[in-house]
Amino acid sequence: MSNEEISVKAIELLFTKQRRNFLNLAMSMVHDVQVAEDILHDSFISLWERRENVNDYVDYLFITIRNNCLRYRRDSSIHKAVYDKIVQKEQGLMEIYTKTIENCDVAYLQEKEVSNIIYDVMSRLSPQDRRIFMMKKFEGKSYKEISEELGITTSVIDHSLRKTTAKMKVALTDYMPILLALISMLEK
Repeated sequence: MSNEEISVKAIELLFTKQRRNFLNLAMSMVHDVQVAEDILHDSFISLWERRENVNDYVDYLFITIRNNCLRYRRDSSIHKAVYDKIVQKEQGLMEIYTKTIENCDVAYLQEKEVSNIIYDVMSRLSPQDRRIFMMKKFEGKSYKEISEELGITTSVIDHSLRKTTAKMKVALTDYMPILLALISMLEK
């Protein structure tokens, strides 16, 4: 039997006979079965890779398992500290966001956003359609007054207003419930 065969047999025998003891050692240090199994596995692989340079396999495994367990605990505490810092920062940010939302006037923000949408739609209208819409909706003029002032027929005014109103409805679809509530509040 060659030295290689002897070391292979010795490692197999050690794994078979002492595996439970080494696993218990790892478990006592890391308190997690899966982690202990992984450490034990990695330690045996390390022994296998260095078998030609190791004199006492039991001592080597004991030291390797202990070192791997200590490294795992150190890394775990570092990861936990980093995780705790991240959670702490996220909680701080959430508090800031919550206070910001609590302190802002949502109605004002929605009104501002609706105004911006209306302004955007108005800026894309033709000058005539914009003027007709402004005269009717903001100045309260009748079709006849608009017709006389601009020198156009009431059917052109009607078509222009329908077209503009349709564009406004599309642009403000998401805000319709808010707008209806505002309109009903203003009518009271």
